[in-house]
Amino acid sequence: MVGAQDRAKDLLGGVDKRLAELQPKVDAKWPRGLRVSYVRMSSTDGGATTLNTSNPEFTGSAGRTLRQVRGLTVTGDNPTPTGVTLSPERMREIDADVILYFAGGGGQHARANEFLAAATSNPLWQSLEAVKAGRAHRVDTFVWFDGSGTTAANLAVDDMLKYLT
Repeated sequence: MVGAQDRAKDLLGGVDKRLAELQPKVDAKWPRGLRVSYVRMSSTDGGATTLNTSNPEFTGSAGRTLRQVRGLTVTGDNPTPTGVTLSPERMREIDADVILYFAGGGGQHARANEFLAAATSNPLWQSLEAVKAGRAHRVDTFVWFDGSGTTAANLAVDDMLKYLT
């Protein structure tokens, strides 16, 4: 397609521009920094997985976009390539200032509600500070896990504007 490189550059520049607009809002709300848990619920045992945004093959465009916000620490960013799967007894480890979570993904969409119910019915989920403060937000699996490209990145920025500022 003629002009595709220019169009791609424009689309990527649009994401960068929106991130630049997001940054001062995050800084104002969280002047000491922001801890975010980026969580996938994908089991019936009531556990969850914290996702590592440094692995773009695993977290797609939304994870890469989240990682670009300065002053933000993602709890799942650690040496493991995908993240850490936590048993139900370890649910407290996902607590953060804000929790962004989704269920299913990666071909597990039919069971998403089952996974979500198992995790959120865990009494430890209800004890998390982010949950008690109303700062645990379900995000769209198709954007935050299965999505890629500038469309997913822009939709992730929409969520960040809504949930982090």
